[in-house]
Amino acid sequence: MIAPLATEATELVARLEASKPDGLVYLGLGVAARTVSLAVHALEWKVPVVANSALMFGYAQREWREAWDGWVYVDTVSDDNAMRAALRERDRATAAGPVGVAAYDIGRMLGEAIVRGDHLTRDGLRDGLERVKRLPASSGHDGTTMGFGQWDRGALKGPYLVLREWRDGKTVQYG
Repeated sequence: MIAPLATEATELVARLEASKPDGLVYLGLGVAARTVSLAVHALEWKVPVVANSALMFGYAQREWREAWDGWVYVDTVSDDNAMRAALRERDRATAAGPVGVAAYDIGRMLGEAIVRGDHLTRDGLRDGLERVKRLPASSGHDGTTMGFGQWDRGALKGPYLVLREWRDGKTVQYG
């Protein structure tokens, strides 16, 4: 276990290395992924690493990427999504990472909800959102859609989780 804001993990990582695992799985929160990666490098431990979406910090923190080189992680940005490709042609910066892509998707979904709502009130917007179905998403793999329902509050549908890897300072789709 490691605190989300931990600044030191060498002792913890050394204990993990001593157990000689086949790989390391990072499921922590916050900036501790950076702390763990620095400890792995300090110990010169060569181990395959799979992580959760904490490694998406690499989009904003360029200097963190090198320590994550070779680490595979969960993201929502896919190179094979036709909607994202179309967005990239219009606005390269927005399509470059998960925050811009998600903001674009949410904006489109809200626009569609406003059109479908009967009136511009909280209830009208909710009703409009519940009428948005299978709107193609820029997030996730090609074929991911967005929509809500009366009892469904998860916007993304389909293959929206994407495995990516930090390699040579860049994020590349894995597999």
